[in-house]
Amino acid sequence: MTGTDIVAARLITHADLKAIADRGALKEDRLPDGVSLPVILLRTISSVDRQPLKLGELRRSTDRVAVLVRAGSVKERKALIGLIRSVAPGEDEALADCFAVSTRLAGLGPSLLGPGDTYEQTQDLRVTYDAPA
Repeated sequence: MTGTDIVAARLITHADLKAIADRGALKEDRLPDGVSLPVILLRTISSVDRQPLKLGELRRSTDRVAVLVRAGSVKERKALIGLIRSVAPGEDEALADCFAVSTRLAGLGPSLLGPGDTYEQTQDLRVTYDAPA
């Protein structure tokens, strides 16, 4: 499991974001051609593993994940970014095969004009977790 998997799992806990995922518009790395708006794209910006002196059963990692929203209007973009900012942060004792999961806001990007007369904005998240080594 990676930081993008953790973010996706947290986002789909909200019905509106799960509806986006269910129609195939929540993707990692690349959006397919012709996908209908709104869409959410997850990208790993960086990943850092803690380097303990003695290796154990778990590896502590911190991933920076960018959550890009592409929408058909400014109002829709703002609503989705607001929803992501309220749903994504949090802590989970365990999530899939990871433990001590923490997700925090890590910076809001500028609002931009996207391809095909769309509106985009990125919310970065800092995801820290323990995973089997």
